[in-house]
Amino acid sequence: MRGRGGYIGFNRVPAAAAYNSAASGVWTLREAESLQTQSTWPLTTPLLLDSFPSAAAAYSLRQVRAGASAPVVRVRRSSDSEESDFSSSQITDGSLAAWVGAGNDGFVATWYDQSGNGVHASNTTSNSQPMLVSGGAVVQRNSKPAVNFARNVTLPTCLSATLSSNNQNWTVASVCTIQSSRPAGHNFDYGRVLSVGNFNGEDFNNQSSFVMSLNFQTIGSVSAPNTLLAYASAFALVSLPAYDAQYIFCGYKSGSTVSCRVNNGNAVSVTQSGTLNAGRLRLGASINYGIGESNSVLWGTIQEVIYYQTDRSSDVAGLIAEQNSYYNTF
Repeated sequence: MRGRGGYIGFNRVPAAAAYNSAASGVWTLREAESLQTQSTWPLTTPLLLDSFPSAAAAYSLRQVRAGASAPVVRVRRSSDSEESDFSSSQITDGSLAAWVGAGNDGFVATWYDQSGNGVHASNTTSNSQPMLVSGGAVVQRNSKPAVNFARNVTLPTCLSATLSSNNQNWTVASVCTIQSSRPAGHNFDYGRVLSVGNFNGEDFNNQSSFVMSLNFQTIGSVSAPNTLLAYASAFALVSLPAYDAQYIFCGYKSGSTVSCRVNNGNAVSVTQSGTLNAGRLRLGASINYGIGESNSVLWGTIQEVIYYQTDRSSDVAGLIAEQNSYYNTF
């Protein structure tokens, strides 16, 4: 019997990461068509942005879009402040840890945007860059690499990017953690996962910005453009899992309704209105009430943030399911 070798013009090797691995080896066109008809030909798992395209910005330590540029982060090592780019595979295969070196730390200088829009989030101030490698080991949450923002109680740890357009509706799907251990005397209320607004004005009491945040009481909150007098009572609040637990935290605005969800829980919604001024995007950092608050930094980790400048509320369940299929959060 002829071996499965294909013929000129068509050699098809099933993808390694396939839903169905019944078909293996190299197959001829006729054999492939037969397997497809029987629904036993392996299907390559689509990446998040291939299933849910048109993101304004996408930050992740895994690859989330087919054809995205290889580097996902630029890292600065503590030993000599040298910087280098790393792909998602280099973060997990030991290349990043080896480059940083045993006992050294590695800090994220740039978290590259995988949406294709070039909205890269950076920080050139070394002592306020979040950490990806600690003592020579890649930071992890639930066995997946994570960027740790719980670093500096006197200077906000953050990464910032510039946006070129404004939209009243938006959708955010993030994977994050709030840590239980924190310096004495610091509660770290309202540490931002993501904020979008005018420069130095991304705040709960700013009517032209929105903020997704976590606080030390394991509460997640979303504040969108709103009237200044109502800001204290106009949050969408949701309970988070226990400290140090990884979770999927989503926030979205549809018209005058702002909602948030955690994992597979029900959405919590409030009514808010206002005009969004989306000049800057920030990952992490403290809430700025004009002079800033050193005890309001994000004391936790971020593994992924996908930001849409449109109402994708109908896709939130699908986004959560996709992120959970990779991170195994719940």
